[in-house]
Amino acid sequence: MNFIIGLPAMMPLHSAWLLLTEYRSCAFNSAGFRSFCGSVDVIEGAGWARAGVIVVGGLGLLLVVAVDVLLPAAYGRRIRPWLLGMLVIPVPYLIAVATLAMAG
Repeated sequence: MNFIIGLPAMMPLHSAWLLLTEYRSCAFNSAGFRSFCGSVDVIEGAGWARAGVIVVGGLGLLLVVAVDVLLPAAYGRRIRPWLLGMLVIPVPYLIAVATLAMAG
């Protein structure tokens, strides 16, 4: 289940990567078009990347809490194996990054 959660988790992970690399100058600047952190493309891209991290990442976090904490607790199962299973969530993103790095 955690591996399947990793597929939609690719969007906030990639958005966070863009904020840390390509859109670093505008990453935490919320002034919008009044700011002087770069070109219009950088300002717009940083806004979309922030939205990806906050909205999709927040929904993904709620899904992880529901699947890995609430459901096992409701059925009386141990939570520790489920929490260890969360380590496979970034695996699809890491595979995609490695594949693109080797291809390009």
